[in-house]
Amino acid sequence: MTPLTVLIVACLVCNDTNSVSSLDRPTAGTRNTVEWEGEQYSSVSADTSLRPEQTMPAGVEVAYLDRSMQYLLNAHEAWYKRGNAHFVVGRLEKAIEAYDRALQYEPKFDQAWHNRGVALAAQGHYEEALQSYARAIELQSGRAVVWYHRGIALIRLHRFSEALAAFDRTLQLEPAHYKAARHRGVVLFARGRYAAALAAYDLALKHKPDHYPAWQNRGNVLLKLGRAEEALQSYNRVLRHQPEHEAIWQSRGDALSQLGRNRDAVASYDRALELNPDEAEAWRLRGASLAALGRYRDAVSSYDRALERNPEEAQTWNGRGVALALLGRDDDARQAFQQAIVLAPHAWQAAFNWGMFVYERGHTDEAIALWQKSLAVDASANAPRMALAVALYVNGNLPDGLRNATTALTNNPQYAQLKFVRQQFGSNRLMADARTLFANPEMAALLDQIERGEALANQRSQPSPRPFS
Repeated sequence: MTPLTVLIVACLVCNDTNSVSSLDRPTAGTRNTVEWEGEQYSSVSADTSLRPEQTMPAGVEVAYLDRSMQYLLNAHEAWYKRGNAHFVVGRLEKAIEAYDRALQYEPKFDQAWHNRGVALAAQGHYEEALQSYARAIELQSGRAVVWYHRGIALIRLHRFSEALAAFDRTLQLEPAHYKAARHRGVVLFARGRYAAALAAYDLALKHKPDHYPAWQNRGNVLLKLGRAEEALQSYNRVLRHQPEHEAIWQSRGDALSQLGRNRDAVASYDRALELNPDEAEAWRLRGASLAALGRYRDAVSSYDRALERNPEEAQTWNGRGVALALLGRDDDARQAFQQAIVLAPHAWQAAFNWGMFVYERGHTDEAIALWQKSLAVDASANAPRMALAVALYVNGNLPDGLRNATTALTNNPQYAQLKFVRQQFGSNRLMADARTLFANPEMAALLDQIERGEALANQRSQPSPRPFS
């Protein structure tokens, strides 16, 4: 172990269908199975479902319908079915034209309005799709599928409150609509309401236990809640049925890393990269796990592979700087931290890590400036706040040192424990200086107050003893 140990601040970004950007955008030519009113068809949309009145084989030729139009008494029905046939083979413009013709004959044809909206959404025209859905709902407000598709379009437009209301309405009309329950969880996750998102995913799985996107979503939200062991079980559930799912292997690595099982995490990232060698984020996360194992050269190599694929990712430069610092490659480390700050001037982690690196080298004033820069970006960041407190105190600025320490301890009482401080910093010099700060009588009184407050809180949380019967 080298004398310098630097905190690796790495945000494990889960690849996730929880995130709005990861929702499957329906595009022409992507063949996926979707639910129709009567049976299942192969269609161009991953998240949409048309509902024709009558079902036909998916391979029906549009030309056949053209020849038989003259025999059909209801022109609006004929154009509607023609639109469905175009949609099935990915001719979205033609489908929309056909639905428009159907609506010319019958303006109150709610299913044509709905399917028109689906085709528009498949092209990415979400505002226009919403207009079609609104007309369909005006004509027939009790169809759950229209409310569901309205919710999907609203997610795409980041109109989360309205999307949540649309999914709630879907579930009122069809309580077992597992896709609506899952996408309701997606919205809640995007809004940071993780416990509610978990409940939504569990509802989806109650109605559809083999709905594996919901298991993936569930794993991701459990990671956010710090319940990595349960997240791992959810990911394993998916992999038993979809062993080639690259994103799940990557998320599984995240869970293992959070559990401190970094060797297993590396193996999981390796499997993800076998399936998709061009995934820069997997290379980055692999580098972080390798650094946690003390394999700094391998970590640098993994970060380099990530940067070959995405040279604009600040977290990769930050992690690379940490690994280089631990290898004693000071100039390279400094350049990596500088690049991270240039790419992400509104993130505090790179400046903090750089400060840890220079503080250990004895450059106190430079470290103080870097930690102040971190706090200028995010005043709520406790790690640079506590590090700054220690440095100011031992540098002779006792009032500011005690003030910053009090703020850090108030925000996170765990900093009252030297063991926690060591876990957060690891720096030999900073740890020794922290002991000096903690020995200050005013600081010792604050630490004692925090300790007594925690003991009182623990006592209050204990169940009251039962009276004798």
